[in-house]
Amino acid sequence: MGAASFITSSKLRYIVAAGDASICPPKLQLTGKYMYPAFVRSIDGTAAMYKDYNAYLQNKPCVFGGDNLYMFGALRNAFPEFQKLSIAGDNITDDSCVFTDVVTTLPYLKVLTVSCYTNNNWINEVLQLQNHSMERLVVYFTTSQFEVFSFYDLLKMLKAQQPGFRLIIKVEDKIGKFKIYFSQLKQFFDIHVAQGCSAVKGFTEFRLCYPSFSTMYSWHIKKC
Repeated sequence: MGAASFITSSKLRYIVAAGDASICPPKLQLTGKYMYPAFVRSIDGTAAMYKDYNAYLQNKPCVFGGDNLYMFGALRNAFPEFQKLSIAGDNITDDSCVFTDVVTTLPYLKVLTVSCYTNNNWINEVLQLQNHSMERLVVYFTTSQFEVFSFYDLLKMLKAQQPGFRLIIKVEDKIGKFKIYFSQLKQFFDIHVAQGCSAVKGFTEFRLCYPSFSTMYSWHIKKC
């Protein structure tokens, strides 16, 4: 092998390596082995990966550490069938997640949870992914992080997913800044797809939590 490509988005950077951990930056260190789930915390461009969210809260040693998010290529090399990942960032716009980079680098990823700045192009990024293995995508937003997107683009993306895929969007909007927007989104999906969670397997599900994480609306979509 011996080749790598670097993809940069603001301060989150991903290394796509195909089988040779030695090409990864020297500052990257593997301090333990744990396949999944994993939690990545990025603060001002420096990232650390923990075996799970509780390990981060308890200040336990990280599994990977390095400048920005250079660890994904090494993560794939260490755990080829890595399945669950959570990414969080503190900054509003400096820590941006590029879905295509993450999913392409981790081809066996089944569950991705993102709670950092994510611009409204994320829907097109997911749509562009071909034959991915994701079964559940969870995206968290605060009022300052959220950017409005096209309802039609979201519906198109959902219809393109494999049966069984589930998208969960959680938006915390204490001041009601996007109240009208999400009211319109709910009306749009009520008209175009079936409401509620399907009792039968094989449907794509969309769940929306707004204006708090405890308030949930759901729809299910049959692949065309």
